[in-house]
Parts: sequence; structure tokens; C-alpha cells
Amino acid sequence: MVGPSPAGDPLLTLNFRQQEDAWGPFVDKDTGEEIITRNTPRERYGVGVLHPLGTDTSEQPKSVDGMGLNRLTNEDGLKKTGDDKWREKVSSVSVKFSNLSSDTSYEELDLTSANTLHPSSMGVSFLAEFPDDAILVVDASGGKYKKLDIEVAGKPRTWWCRESVTLRAEFEGTTILRAKSRLVRPDIVQEQNLGEINLRVELYIHPYRLAASSQKLVTIVIVNRSVESSVENTLFQAQFRAYIHSGSGQKH
Repeated sequence: MVGPSPAGDPLLTLNFRQQEDAWGPFVDKDTGEEIITRNTPRERYGVGVLHPLGTDTSEQPKSVDGMGLNRLTNEDGLKKTGDDKWREKVSSVSVKFSNLSSDTSYEELDLTSANTLHPSSMGVSFLAEFPDDAILVVDASGGKYKKLDIEVAGKPRTWWCRESVTLRAEFEGTTILRAKSRLVRPDIVQEQNLGEINLRVELYIHPYRLAASSQKLVTIVIVNRSVESSVENTLFQAQFRAYIHSGSGQKH
């Protein structure tokens, strides 16, 4: 459900004379990354996937797999709405946060996209301590899939080859502690192989009356803000970690 699952022989050709030769499995001959041959990445994987923000899930057409077989998508017949129970849990957490705040006019971060059938974001909230010269580092990674045009026994097929992507964002502790708005931009951003995916690391500050002067209650969100909904703009196997790197070289 998460992937990837690289296995098989290196793919050495895009043209197969006989269908039996294309059964695979295959991996990329240069990187060893997974190649999906019988369905699309969106159909194979449903956990750890960040879809483009605002993806329309109202229509799920029939699809053809990489071997030319018609079938219904896995979501056929499912109600295309978020899970009400999860929405209630998120609302409950928001109420608890707001009760700890002395600012009654504060609006909580909207996390609805994290609870839909096709989420675009994932995040975590925590109380952070920022020593002198501290830097909050967020490392995100995942995979994207590029289309391969294959010919099997004279018929065109579409396969998908995985490519690894990474994104790092660094926030200086002083930037967070002195921030006047709830959204804080990273001081440094480094990305690798994102291609068409508009992946961002966003940090939000929550008012918390029990926090010390060197502390902030923060939410870190990884969000896919791509506009066009396509497999190429979707991040798979999404994950991230956050840690505070102090001036002494220690990680927290």
C-alpha cells in the first residue's frame, strides 16, 4: 500500500515483440528503481501519497493496465468525501489548542486536506525548545513516477518508473521566536529532483500561554501545492522528519 517494491531484471528495451517477454517484473537499469507495469501508481498505492492540492475526486474513470486489460479503479463506487470521524478528531484537537491560547481571535490551521480521500498534506504539531543558534531542520522525501511509452506485441502500453525526490527546509530559531505572523517561511530550502511537483514545507506558530520565552508551539506541514492533477505531480511514499540542530552540534 505504501511502496516502493523494486524487483526483477533491469529494463533494457521499450519494445517487446512477444507479450510473454513483457511480464517482468523490471527495474530501471541505471537506478534500480521500481517500474510499475500493470496499473498506475495511484491505483497501486494509497498510503503515504500527497496529491496535488484541490484534486477533484468526483470522477474516477475506468482505466487500462500496462498489459492492456480493462478494469475499474480501486475507488470505484466509494463516496468521494472525507471521513467524518477523522474530521471530528481534528476539530477536537483544534479546540484543545485554542483553549490553551490567550488569543481568542486566533484561527486554527486548516488541516482538512489531510483528512480527505486524496490528501495533499501531512503534518505534526509539537512544543519546541530553541537554544542559542538553534536551527529547525525538516527533511522530506518520497518518490515520483515518470511515464514510459512501451510497445508490447505491436500495441502501445504505459508503464511507470519511480524516481526518488528530496526536500530540506531550515528555519533559524531566532526567526521562529521573533515571528509576528503564524506562517513562517524557511530561511533555506534545498530540493532534489522534484520536477513538476510543487512540494513545500510550511511552519505555523500557535499561541500557547504556558510556553517559555525560548519555546514555541509549532505545526510543520508538508504540502503538495501543485495545480494540475496528474500522476507526475503526485508524491508517493511521502515521509519527513524534523529535528532541532543546536549550535553545539546536538540534535533534538
